[in-house]
Amino acid sequence: MIPHKPPSHAYIKSCLTPSKFPGCQKNFRCRYTTATAMLQELLSGLADQSLEAKPKRFLAPEMLLIDEVGFDRLEQHDAKNANLFHKVIDGCYCKGSTIVTTNIDFEALGDYLGDPVITAATVDRMVHHSIIINIEGPSWPPAARVATAKRQAVAPPLKT
Repeated sequence: MIPHKPPSHAYIKSCLTPSKFPGCQKNFRCRYTTATAMLQELLSGLADQSLEAKPKRFLAPEMLLIDEVGFDRLEQHDAKNANLFHKVIDGCYCKGSTIVTTNIDFEALGDYLGDPVITAATVDRMVHHSIIINIEGPSWPPAARVATAKRQAVAPPLKT
């Protein structure tokens, strides 16, 4: 598990593509998803009575990459989201590699996922036998916008 505060969402997202991971390059089965997309798929399983099959799609790969935990408000709607997220993390626990990215501290995840008790159990599983990388720094996209604006400001106007 790699919970972190990303300095560059675009950079982290490009690094999270399965083709960048050595295991995925060696034909290990990998799946990339955002937390929102995963929860939407699981919630659709609740709606159409196919929930039993939905988590298996996330548990089958040898490496699961869950990006943007806490990024979208969908995760904060109610406690069933925490239960669904826990179902996936618990299913992956000690069975394969799971990478989770978030800009939320572990202590605050309960508020984001809707149920502090279930979230505590989820965090316990995420941090057990894991490597945690905490990256601190400014977000890259605003910095890139400033740099681009500065380059455009000093660039001579195009001749028409």
